[in-house]
Amino acid sequence: MKKNWRIIAVTLLLITSSMQCSRMDGPEAAAKISFSEWVVNIKIPSRNENFQTINNDGTFSTVLITVELKMNGEWTKKEIEVQCEKFGDDWQCERSIQFK
Repeated sequence: MKKNWRIIAVTLLLITSSMQCSRMDGPEAAAKISFSEWVVNIKIPSRNENFQTINNDGTFSTVLITVELKMNGEWTKKEIEVQCEKFGDDWQCERSIQFK
């Protein structure tokens, strides 16, 4: 069962990562990729992810990530602002996510 979960998680990660190639996705898509990588690594169930750009000057952007994480058997709403930067046509966001 654990092996199947890992295969599914890696497959989803690869699919999500391939989305980064699209120029139309912007900083929210890049934040989603960073979050997806993070959530696979920490192995905590998540649901109701939301990504909202709250500041974007064309080079730097701040994306608000809102998500419910299952911690200690309870779903808890968490928020974090991640910083993103545009490199050429692609956006990249912080990979280190630490919810408070």
